Amino acid sequence: MVRVTYISIRNFKIFENNIKIELTNPTVLIGPNNSGKTSVLQAFALWSLGIKAWKVQKGNSKGRIRYGIPINRLNLYQLPVQNARFLWNKCEVRKGSTEPIVVTISLGLDIDNKVYDCPIEFTQNNSELIYCKPTGILIENSEVLEAASTLQVNLLYSMSGIAIEEEQRQAERVNYLMGQGMTSEVLRNLCYTISSENPEDWKRITDWMDKLFNMKILKPQLLPSGLLSLTYKHHSTKKPLDIASAGRGALQILLLLSYMYSHKSSVILVDEPDAHLEIIKQKTVYALLNDVANMNSNQLVIATHSEVVLNEAVDNSISMILDGEVKTISNKKNDISPVLKEFGIEHYYKASITHNVLYVEGSTDILMLKAFARLLNKERTINILEGELNCYYTQNPCNDDNIENIIDRKEGYYNPTFVRHFTALKKMIPSFVGLGIFDSDAKDYERKGYPADLTVYRWKKYEIENYFVSLNILDTYFTNYLGGSDTIYYDLYLKAKKETITKFIFDGNEEQYETFINSPMNSQELLWSTVTKDKKMSKFLDNLMDEFVESSALPYPMRKGDYYKLISYMSPDEVSDEIVTVLELIDNKLSSE
Repeated sequence: MVRVTYISIRNFKIFENNIKIELTNPTVLIGPNNSGKTSVLQAFALWSLGIKAWKVQKGNSKGRIRYGIPINRLNLYQLPVQNARFLWNKCEVRKGSTEPIVVTISLGLDIDNKVYDCPIEFTQNNSELIYCKPTGILIENSEVLEAASTLQVNLLYSMSGIAIEEEQRQAERVNYLMGQGMTSEVLRNLCYTISSENPEDWKRITDWMDKLFNMKILKPQLLPSGLLSLTYKHHSTKKPLDIASAGRGALQILLLLSYMYSHKSSVILVDEPDAHLEIIKQKTVYALLNDVANMNSNQLVIATHSEVVLNEAVDNSISMILDGEVKTISNKKNDISPVLKEFGIEHYYKASITHNVLYVEGSTDILMLKAFARLLNKERTINILEGELNCYYTQNPCNDDNIENIIDRKEGYYNPTFVRHFTALKKMIPSFVGLGIFDSDAKDYERKGYPADLTVYRWKKYEIENYFVSLNILDTYFTNYLGGSDTIYYDLYLKAKKETITKFIFDGNEEQYETFINSPMNSQELLWSTVTKDKKMSKFLDNLMDEFVESSALPYPMRKGDYYKLISYMSPDEVSDEIVTVLELIDNKLSSE
């Protein structure tokens, strides 16, 4: 089998400058949406179509052809576009009015243990027609051309559902529909062909489906009507069910298996193989694809967003596509795999986009920093905190299971060893910078020094809540929340406030509380700032809310994830200079400008 060692692309779709991706088996492509992962797979498909069209129309003839072999847009069934120019970068097909812009796609082909660079050039004639022309070794060496033309490249999109009825189709039509991404219309055909022509392969497929989904798939049948029947039995059903009743995850795995067993000894380009799969099956699918590929002599190129698949693939080749550029971040020849395994490839992925990181102790810190930035109308800080923020949490004190906190816990990374985390990313991204903002009790972070480009700031008071939790703000909040200060519920709030201050602030000393509460307002504010400096005021709020709920039997006025809302009851001139300093640190360290 001819093996592909790399692909290079120029002027195709998102790729203006030449990019080169080294390939192992398998190779995994990652990147944001619309970054070019699918375009790489389509470039493979276009090269394959070009070499086959040339071989059919030109053969081994040595006659020179100026423009190349014409290919109609409608024959580009794996690259559906309304106009052929849409395949060109920025849709520009000419320099000036006459000079054509050439799309060049080259594969490095390992033929008998020698790698040949095999480029094909494409130019556009009109909206319906493009020309392709092999160059270099493909023209100079007929044996290399012959070997290259035998390479089978197949593009597989993820499962798009399942048709209720499916008629038997010719292989050419099946391939056409697959190239169009219409997997829902050909799954029964794939299964029928395998079960008819390769019963042993069909048994392997059904054994896998039984093991993974506890479903026994029966042999496909061709009905007199010309329709194909594909049914299965489940442990909870007595009668066979049509395959359309199966879950999307099961259909996705069945599609992958049936496609790979029907396209042996080929390069298979798989777009989002983890689609519709829950996390355990995502881990399974990578191992399964590897096993089947090795059994069937397939070479795999996989495009995915799945963190699970990425972490499973860390020992192989992983290439990240970002802004039209490609960076290989994992292969067996470098030494960063242990780092990627420890922290997860998604950390490198995010860091490569932002080139910075913000470390805080929990998700609520970000909410409070945002609230202060809004109060002070710091637009630049707001844009940073609400934009593409790369933020990781060293702990997560917010355990409420509302949807925002669940998402925060999944997006964040609770890692007290943030220095090792930063150092690992800095090794891979030289321009990487970091900022850590922590509570004053963060003794675990005490060090003689920090790595270059990592700034650590600890609040002078206990935590950020200490800078906005005041009696005046609490009184105002509860007045609004309870509809006034002349209700029985407000009296219950005052009772809860007294008990909480006495227990939490003055350690149960009622005399100290009375002295405090009867002090003049200016003295009271100064004393409050002094006695609360080293108190964990988020815990104070927790106790206050518990006391109020217990005495009033009302729902919680606010949970920890809502404490940041108290900041809106402040005036800008009440904000501490220290808060302003920290917001300026965020501007200076994390701004992309």
